[in-house]
Amino acid sequence: HIAGQGLAAGQSAYLTQLTEILAFRTNIALTNTGTTAAAVSVELYNAVGTLLKTYTVNLNPGEYKQDNRPFFAKAGQSSLARGYARVTVTSGSGVIASASVLDNATNDPTTLPMLR
Repeated sequence: HIAGQGLAAGQSAYLTQLTEILAFRTNIALTNTGTTAAAVSVELYNAVGTLLKTYTVNLNPGEYKQDNRPFFAKAGQSSLARGYARVTVTSGSGVIASASVLDNATNDPTTLPMLR
């Protein structure tokens, strides 16, 4: 049962090894495997733990959303060699987060699962 493996309200997970530089970009994906709507707070950090931006994503049951290049689009970062994100479910349950780091020359992705 996948929903039991996702995050519930009050739980957090981390997405690590993220970057936004000329050669690579990061996307963050959220999926609600639960049966009710969910709200998720996403915090973007640089390598030394400075909070760059916080934003909220609302997901209907069964919905998937991907934020393309949030470090650039939401936090204005274009030379972030290393960073991470903290994902916290504020309502709902069954939320799964992942990130992908893409090579800008080839568009080859590396998928990074959430870490609890």
